[in-house]
Amino acid sequence: MIDGEEVFTKKRVDNDLTALIIAIVYLARANNESRNRSERALQAKRVAREKARERKIPITAECPRWLTLVGRGEKRHFVVDRDRARIIEQIYKMAASGIGQIQIASFLNEHDVPTLNDRAKWRAGMVSHVLRNQAVIGLFHPCLSVVKNGRRWRVPDPEGPIENYFPTIISDELYRKGRLATSRRRIRHGTYQIPAYRNLVARLGHCAVCGGSIHHSGNVAGWTYL
Repeated sequence: MIDGEEVFTKKRVDNDLTALIIAIVYLARANNESRNRSERALQAKRVAREKARERKIPITAECPRWLTLVGRGEKRHFVVDRDRARIIEQIYKMAASGIGQIQIASFLNEHDVPTLNDRAKWRAGMVSHVLRNQAVIGLFHPCLSVVKNGRRWRVPDPEGPIENYFPTIISDELYRKGRLATSRRRIRHGTYQIPAYRNLVARLGHCAVCGGSIHHSGNVAGWTYL
């Protein structure tokens, strides 16, 4: 062990009790400093969450793709990309009218609507992600870092989501209608999950032309194709 100009070897510690005591003191001091830094970091995160709940100051720059963080310090705030907001509103209106996610994706592709993640084409999964994202009505649920059984886990803040953390881009009514219509379609048609062994490259491979992920497109004569 090396600390500054002090070098503690096994031979030195075995022959010099004072060196052993000094080494223990150094180790204890390092442990205390590490614990203090950890406590300060946790305290800073608690303060950031309190500011977010009380004054809607963003905790981090992380935000949905239709928002951008601007400003510095306590003047930070999110700005809405209106073009992308209109796309999301259209998706919810189509879902609320009973149109499925595959049909919505096809409609967006046919009308050359740009995706939110700069991919070439819309996929049903991308539409599903939009329809499940509570950020469209301003909700954000922060997570806490906890240690359990020697491992660190991220768990939702027990205080619940923060309302109006993000700028709302659709009404609560439209959000509920879109979610309700989607859940009804799921109940009526059921859910189908592709087993992992069905095809090893599904959802792993990507198209060399458009960059989209490879997925199962249907069933023909009992066979499933990519």
